Amino acid sequence: MPAHAEAKWTLGKRALLESGASRLTREKMATKTISSLVADVAFGLFNNHILRSEWVMSIPNGR
Repeated sequence: MPAHAEAKWTLGKRALLESGASRLTREKMATKTISSLVADVAFGLFNNHILRSEWVMSIPNGR
């Protein structure tokens, strides 16, 4: 397996093309991946906010 990122991407793209995946299928896969990354980041930020709020509230006098 090549170490260079572009070479890995090319191999991944070739594997998709060789597997017979249609353009629409590839686009759906890319969209789903991007959407799940955005959701993961949003969920992480939300949880971080909740944890910080609980931590601040546990300090006497709210400081």
